[in-house]
Amino acid sequence: MQNLKEAAGGENHEWTEMYPGFAKEAKEEGFENKIRKFIQIHLELIANNKELAEVLQIELRQSHKFMKEYMGSKLNDYLNIISSIISHGQKNGEVRPDIIPGVAKRILFGALDELSGFWVLSKNKRYSISLSAQTLGDIFINGIIADRGKKS
Repeated sequence: MQNLKEAAGGENHEWTEMYPGFAKEAKEEGFENKIRKFIQIHLELIANNKELAEVLQIELRQSHKFMKEYMGSKLNDYLNIISSIISHGQKNGEVRPDIIPGVAKRILFGALDELSGFWVLSKNKRYSISLSAQTLGDIFINGIIADRGKKS
């Protein structure tokens, strides 16, 4: 258990410096750019930190106690960045008003988590992080974006 806690300590830089900085920067961009940037950064972190990604994707999931005690609050903070982007997009008329941010953030994170698992476990990566991020962004955005052709 102590090893798991120490491994998670390495996450401190990302949780305390990178993610809040990303959230601040994202406030200045439109919805599509924010979501695409979030997806790209998430997948690049996985690709560029393979050992850490393995710990997060595989090892830590084996410890339910660790996941419950540590990751719950930190993961929720991370997911709230997504819901904040979605809510802001709704306020600006960029995202459909019927979308529930709390559900949409989990859908996006689930897709990111699946792609991350693929990158950690797969020996034969048939497509790039960039292409994966582009594809996921297209699918997610097209599913929740407000109809631009409609006039209110």
